[in-house]
Amino acid sequence: MPSYDGGDYNALMNALMHIENVKLLVGAGADVNITDSIGRTVALTAANLAQ
Repeated sequence: MPSYDGGDYNALMNALMHIENVKLLVGAGADVNITDSIGRTVALTAANLAQ
């Protein structure tokens, strides 16, 4: 998996509560598999928030 660089990860995390924004970022090519500094993906964070 690509590692954290601040760009895609931060944008996706900020958009996480607004699915339409996530769709726009993904549609524009944001990397949904990028991880933060300890290996968490945006998808993992979203799954945890949904619980």
